[in-house]
Amino acid sequence: MSQDHSRSSAGPTVYGNTVPAVWSPADTMLRAGVVGAMVGASGAVATEYRRLRDGETTREGAVRDVAVTAGKVGLATGLGALVAASLRGGPVVSAVAMVATGAAALHVMSGAGRARRPDAVDEPAAADPSAKARD
Repeated sequence: MSQDHSRSSAGPTVYGNTVPAVWSPADTMLRAGVVGAMVGASGAVATEYRRLRDGETTREGAVRDVAVTAGKVGLATGLGALVAASLRGGPVVSAVAMVATGAAALHVMSGAGRARRPDAVDEPAAADPSAKARD
């Protein structure tokens, strides 16, 4: 007659079978990444629509830029959610971890984190013969 009121690790019921509640990093990253990609694509569509209307880009360029932006934001969001879920901290810790990871991922993907070769020469300066005279 007694019932077990302890916490159960059972998850949702699918077709009458109880699925164990197991945290899946791939599932977390995929779900958050899809949401991030949709949000990123929405913002990119607004930006690219304006650029397309003003004649600053072509239709193919706008589609490419939207796809690239959606991919980058989706990946950054997925990585951020994965880190936040892995820490299993409170809401503040999770939010800070997610934002920091997402920002770091976008920074790396933008190429801003790449070190410049010391022997690299700027193309416009090398093509301008008067550049040496000014130095």
